[in-house]
Amino acid sequence: MSRISSYFSELVHDYINWLRLHAVSIVVIVLVLMGGGLVIWPHSVHIIPAGHLGVLYKRLGGGTDLDNVYQEGLTLTLPWNQMTIYTSQVQQKTTDIEVLTSDRLKSKMTISFQYVAYPFNLPLLHKFVGPDYYEKTILPIIEAQARESVAQYSSVDAFTKDIQKISQTISLDTSDVILKKITPIGLTDVRLLTISDVQVTKFSFPGDLEAALQQKAVELVKSEAYQYRLVTEKLEAERKRIEAAGIRDFQSIADNALTENYLRYKGIEASANLAASPNSKVLIFGSGSSGLPLIMGGSEVLRDTPLKSVR
Repeated sequence: MSRISSYFSELVHDYINWLRLHAVSIVVIVLVLMGGGLVIWPHSVHIIPAGHLGVLYKRLGGGTDLDNVYQEGLTLTLPWNQMTIYTSQVQQKTTDIEVLTSDRLKSKMTISFQYVAYPFNLPLLHKFVGPDYYEKTILPIIEAQARESVAQYSSVDAFTKDIQKISQTISLDTSDVILKKITPIGLTDVRLLTISDVQVTKFSFPGDLEAALQQKAVELVKSEAYQYRLVTEKLEAERKRIEAAGIRDFQSIADNALTENYLRYKGIEASANLAASPNSKVLIFGSGSSGLPLIMGGSEVLRDTPLKSVR
């Protein structure tokens, strides 16, 4: 046991002596390793946040990795490779644009829109457009299509009637242009981006011009209201004319039908029906053979009065 303990004591003593002799070198090596780790760490360890995706670029061979899209979470790569992180969430943007109407009036419009990159085509977007695709592609195309769409309308139409139509035109045209302009070489109908929900939130001219256009729009609405009233009055006049013609035809037919014998017959018929009723009444006939009855009844005074015929 003494030999073993003495052996280990000698080893420890030799190790301590070796550390003393190489202490500076060891400290330098540790510092170098720690510094290297701090330098390499951000290039090798990548944390992809929620709602984001990663695209890898291999500097020493292969270039952009077109086969893999890196998902959320922790990802380790070689330090000489570059990881670019893209958002996969729907983005909302608002931009102000100066436009000219067809009658050469300068105006300002505020456009709000949404856009998103297709997740599975992110490597192609990274290779052919780059991370700044909004500034390089989306914004210029939106502005160009907005100016082209507004140029088709006069200031009055653009200001009053066709804002929704302008929004739809910008949305459709922008999607088509993006599909045509940034399709990767050698590929067809590959959609890298989509733009949706384009809305013109504000459309304005200079103050005095806007007031004049507003007044013109009011007068236009009044004019349309007057036209509607004229149509209504014409229809009402036609209705009254038809009604008058009907009354005239009725009177013509009635005058021909109301003969003296017919009236005498209806008077006798009415007198007979009233005489047969149980309540008391007084029948007063006019003079002559064609006199018609005058009927009086419903009075307490005449309840017990017998029927009289006056000639």
